[in-house]
Amino acid sequence: MNLKQTRLVTENVEKLTRFYEYVTGASATVLSSGYVEFQRSPCAGLAIAGTATTRTYGAGVAEPAANRSAILDFEVADLTPNTSG
Repeated sequence: MNLKQTRLVTENVEKLTRFYEYVTGASATVLSSGYVEFQRSPCAGLAIAGTATTRTYGAGVAEPAANRSAILDFEVADLTPNTSG
């Protein structure tokens, strides 16, 4: 299992994107008005998502400016449960 991406949830995608571009010197790839990704170093694996984008995960799953404002995406080889004893 590998950590693929850390997604920060915010009410203001544009403002948080500008902040990370400023402090890191990295450029974000804008995929929509509510979602951007940093695909190159030093921020490779960082994404910023608006609250509307994260609603697909369910109500209250992620909340900006709270202790539930980050989503971690992991890449796994297989999700089949191991049933051997």
